[in-house]
Amino acid sequence: MEVFYNAELLGALLPVIREVAPEIIPTHGPYDYMEDHVNTGRLAVGAAFARGMGNAKNVRFAAPIQTPVAVYHCAPHAFGDMLNRPVKLELFTNIASMLETKKEMLRCHRSQKEWLDASQGMDAYLDDMILRAEFYGRESGQFRYAEGWIRHNPLGLSTPDFDPLTAALSPKGLIRRRN
Repeated sequence: MEVFYNAELLGALLPVIREVAPEIIPTHGPYDYMEDHVNTGRLAVGAAFARGMGNAKNVRFAAPIQTPVAVYHCAPHAFGDMLNRPVKLELFTNIASMLETKKEMLRCHRSQKEWLDASQGMDAYLDDMILRAEFYGRESGQFRYAEGWIRHNPLGLSTPDFDPLTAALSPKGLIRRRN
């Protein structure tokens, strides 16, 4: 709950984006139910947008970059936005082969595991992750287990046709645009 969109955090993230120069940034969406998730997404988009601005303030120097980047927002946790409205997803990735790995990784998030086990029951958050993967799999119309994504507006980030996630995963049939 202590992630806020502010100049200090933006200035700390900006040099990382400049040094890593990612083509793809997966992050939370502006519609999530948790404020820290929304703010994390806003910080990722803000740092991606400012990556080429020479006068953008940051905590340590990293040279501005002009490489294109695409930001993809993950599906919301609760199947809808913070006002319980449906969120229309654009892309779906097949995660069937990685579901067990994803469960093991989620178990490693100790602060969440301890809090969620105490508040919702032992491993309820893992069961919820599987239910969401099944839901998004059905939404895809193609996969048994999926994650859903929305691509951020490319203005200031890349050209409209720059879509490295689809380019990387489509040849393997792992991603599908929803009509």
